[in-house]
Amino acid sequence: MGHPIFASDLCQDHWSEYYQMEVNELKKKPSYASAVWVRMQAALRWAHERGEVVHDDIVFNRIKRIHPKGYRHAIVSLEELDELRAMDLTGVMERTRDLFIIGNWTALRVSDLMRLAKIKVDKNSRRQIIQVDTQKTGDLIDIPLHPHVIEIRERWNGWPKRMNPQDYNSNLKKLGKLAGWTEKEYGEKVSLVKIDGKMERREKSGTYPKYELLTSHLSRRSFATNMYSLGMMSSSDIRKMTGHKTERLLEVYIHSNPKDVTNRIDDVFQSLA
Repeated sequence: MGHPIFASDLCQDHWSEYYQMEVNELKKKPSYASAVWVRMQAALRWAHERGEVVHDDIVFNRIKRIHPKGYRHAIVSLEELDELRAMDLTGVMERTRDLFIIGNWTALRVSDLMRLAKIKVDKNSRRQIIQVDTQKTGDLIDIPLHPHVIEIRERWNGWPKRMNPQDYNSNLKKLGKLAGWTEKEYGEKVSLVKIDGKMERREKSGTYPKYELLTSHLSRRSFATNMYSLGMMSSSDIRKMTGHKTERLLEVYIHSNPKDVTNRIDDVFQSLA
């Protein structure tokens, strides 16, 4: 924008200008631009409540959001997880595969996944459970271990050794290529973009071979999407593991389609007929 703006002038036009600058010129993600603007609006409303003059577009929430074209992020299906489990791997590829499977059954962020060695497993007669104090949100969650995770722990005599997150993401792409996941999918991957004469890392949308879209975060999204779309867990139970505070946030995260809900309701009705 390049010039001072008074709170009393900040309106829809400025939001549109700001969005275009962040997304089109600086190559930031639309979600980043929206998050910054939402915080600014909250600060302006706070100022208005204390007597400052603020534009009516802010006071009465007249700002119309710009919704970029949506798409489903790549996920790994339960069948594809079984493909990974069946692969005969050794060394770093075996460790990468096993960490990825653990992530797919615990929904842990990579920061928590890579510190599992510090987390004890509570065993009783029925199940094995880990209690994780998540680093990003500080939430304390209890996670029962899936049988595939228990098998991995038995094979490694504990948790697989951690690896640097950057190396992990790089190894995941190699793993996907070994698995033959070369079909093209629309998604985002990190690329180097020249901005103001400097090369910076930015996520770039496009159509890529699936293995190029594999990241540590994909396991969390895959868990939530699989459990929700297949009706294997209630949304409230999924949110307990992923940390999403509302149903709406979870639906956006997994790109839930209203038809999915309709189909699940119909399946229940048909089973009762």
